[in-house]
Amino acid sequence: MFTSEIRNVSGSEVRRIDCTVRIAYKEDVDHAMQVIKEELAKLPYVLREPEPAIWTEQLADSSVNLKVLTWLPIDDWDEVGPVLVKVVKNALDKAGIEIPFPQRTIWYGDTPKKF
Repeated sequence: MFTSEIRNVSGSEVRRIDCTVRIAYKEDVDHAMQVIKEELAKLPYVLREPEPAIWTEQLADSSVNLKVLTWLPIDDWDEVGPVLVKVVKNALDKAGIEIPFPQRTIWYGDTPKKF
């Protein structure tokens, strides 16, 4: 600890909150990112500066994972997490963008079986 750098995040006026959003491989990544950006712009507690950031984080087993980062006043940080995820999910649902769940195909003999 004596040689480590200590960072006080509570000393700042703003904090970042981030979440990972998974979309199906068949979806248009750019369109999904635009839908999320437009929805974030409607939220009064999301700061315009620094601007929210969204990028493709990972090509995962069952989804393309998008990373969503937003900045907000420190006083709103505790309440924003659940609201942010809900708003993003509702926006993707409204736009018809699929949020997938993991699926496996198991081969038994010559016939594939989905579970």
